[in-house]
Amino acid sequence: MIRWRIGIISCIWLILLLSVNLRLYQIQVTSTRAFSKQEFDLIQLAAEAQSREIILQSGRGKILDRNGDTFVGQEKWRVIVFPQTKEQIELRKGKFQQMSAILDFPIHLLTSKLQTIKHPVFLSYPDRRDLTLTNDQARKIRSLQIPGMIVVRSDGRMLHQQVGQQVIGQVLRQPFILEQQYKEELDRGIYTRQSRVGISGIEAAFEKELHGSKEKILHYYRTRHGRPLLGAEVKIVEKREPKAMSPHTVVTTLDKEIQQQVESILEKYRVTEGAIVVQEIKTGDILAMASAPMGHVVENDMNPWDHRALMEATPGSIFKLLIAIVGLEEGLVSVQTPFYCKGVWEAFRLKDANGKGHGTKTFAQAFAHSCNLYFGSLSKQLGRKQIEKYARQMGFNQKIMWSSKSRRHAPNEHKGMIFSPSTDPKDIGAVVQTGIGQRDVKITPVQAANLVTALFHQGKTYSPRLVAEVRDANGRVVERFPRKMLPHSKKLKEGTSLAIRQMMRETVTDGTAISLKNAKWKLAGKTGTAQVGVNKDRFHKWMIGFGPYEQPRYSVAVLVRSVKNPDDPRARQIFGQVMDVLAHIENKSRD
Repeated sequence: MIRWRIGIISCIWLILLLSVNLRLYQIQVTSTRAFSKQEFDLIQLAAEAQSREIILQSGRGKILDRNGDTFVGQEKWRVIVFPQTKEQIELRKGKFQQMSAILDFPIHLLTSKLQTIKHPVFLSYPDRRDLTLTNDQARKIRSLQIPGMIVVRSDGRMLHQQVGQQVIGQVLRQPFILEQQYKEELDRGIYTRQSRVGISGIEAAFEKELHGSKEKILHYYRTRHGRPLLGAEVKIVEKREPKAMSPHTVVTTLDKEIQQQVESILEKYRVTEGAIVVQEIKTGDILAMASAPMGHVVENDMNPWDHRALMEATPGSIFKLLIAIVGLEEGLVSVQTPFYCKGVWEAFRLKDANGKGHGTKTFAQAFAHSCNLYFGSLSKQLGRKQIEKYARQMGFNQKIMWSSKSRRHAPNEHKGMIFSPSTDPKDIGAVVQTGIGQRDVKITPVQAANLVTALFHQGKTYSPRLVAEVRDANGRVVERFPRKMLPHSKKLKEGTSLAIRQMMRETVTDGTAISLKNAKWKLAGKTGTAQVGVNKDRFHKWMIGFGPYEQPRYSVAVLVRSVKNPDDPRARQIFGQVMDVLAHIENKSRD
């Protein structure tokens, strides 16, 4: 009897222990977002727990851009700056002015930066350029002996204003992720439970290739109120993994200068949430993929490590680009097919933005002026099956970033949606609303840019690359990622792509993007406004397109999410600014 009771109790304890372990796994790995009423993000909590330390040298491999410029992994002189009060800056005003001159960093921006940061950071230039020092600059800054200004050698990982922050990814200690995803490495002694691993972006996708065997960490002290203790002694600690290993180098398709510039544009236009994608038309490669918010701290329930270029959003009128392709392919319209728009279609609660109607317009004009009634009517004729078929063919409703059975360049990419599984297939209203990019439709900015690029490849859609190759410690290429098309991709009719490109040009010369008519390059595109939110009182603002029009080289997608003003012009402005930057970079390279 006693043995029987002991057996029962042991079984109960074993079940409880397994339940606790399963729940911990759910909390820490599968549900790190939005757990419990407080929606704790355990990865963010882990980051905060490690906030008293700064990675000087991660020991991890380099991540390079397509030109060989280093994003992270190259050891250089950098300066760590501690927060300063106005009084502290005034006390050492002369020394800060000298520091400003040495770094060519405007004094008002430098002092503003020192007063606004909450914890010690590596100093970066205001436009997000990496701030590294020559040996002479390092010596001069050190000689100033300003408390809270520390010159160190660092490989530039997890910087405060990291260029390409979300696409490069986050590196943290996360024991439970180690236990679940890298158990073999733990068992072999390659990792320990204190090892740092990539948990997002390229750092996660190529963790095994990038992982190193030693790191150097700077520890600093904080007051009981959480503020960094200025002037207190810091401690530098070196840690080694049990087994030595030589990390590899990951060569991306990104262009660091373009990436830095588009991130700076997001900040210039004060985009609190949004994304920019720049894709090379010839190759389908991603040249830049920027996301806002940036930084390291979750604020207003927005995680800055989530890449908005890979996250789905309601597209609004940019989805008319797909509907136009289907209509032309199926022969239901030509660019000259007329339609009378009276402004309101009461049966489907559909109206145009101004509610007044466009009158009689050709298909090309309706596209340029974004006529909802024309595209709602066309979608009704096409039907759900045709829209779904072409959406799949053109790269929607699927993850499109480069992947294989063993590798995925963008692990956290969303697939999007055309019709919800719960939507009645016979619901004509849903089809009409889908035609203007509302209802269930969700796409990602990278899918939007890729659709534009497909117009220059006879309608065939790329599986865009983020990484070109991996090299070992000796520089030998050990893995290449060849360019490829999506498996469902098919050619369009010869005239369809040409007609769409001309209609996109008319959108700029005489349509909703006429404000870009006098840009440096001749541009072509499509604007979009999507109503979102429970009360439909927020708006996603889009602009997608290509340039220059005569010799197209770049597809660009811009999304500014959840704005209050339906007439917010920033998506168009940012699109134009990005194209101007690309023109400037090209001109500079020719000089």
